[in-house]
Amino acid sequence: MDAFVKLAEIAQTNDGLLNDSIGRALRGAQLVDKYRTEETVTSANLVYLSDIYCQIAGTPIRLEVMWRKSTGRAEISNYVLTKLRNYGKAIGLLS
Repeated sequence: MDAFVKLAEIAQTNDGLLNDSIGRALRGAQLVDKYRTEETVTSANLVYLSDIYCQIAGTPIRLEVMWRKSTGRAEISNYVLTKLRNYGKAIGLLS
């Protein structure tokens, strides 16, 4: 737990470093073919950034990391549902 708290503190100022480390680890373990951090998703006037954009056999996968020192189920649910809504709007599945 102490190690994760330290990571969350780093993420407060630069989560890109941590996201890149996760991407490199996924690539190093051959779980993804390639990755990029802070990948833009745009549609009309909406712009969102994915923490980690991966590809596996040409299939795109966007990973989001919730860097918090402590949280609860309600906060996690709100985070996930907000991300789903934002991405759904950006790619045209939701209006």
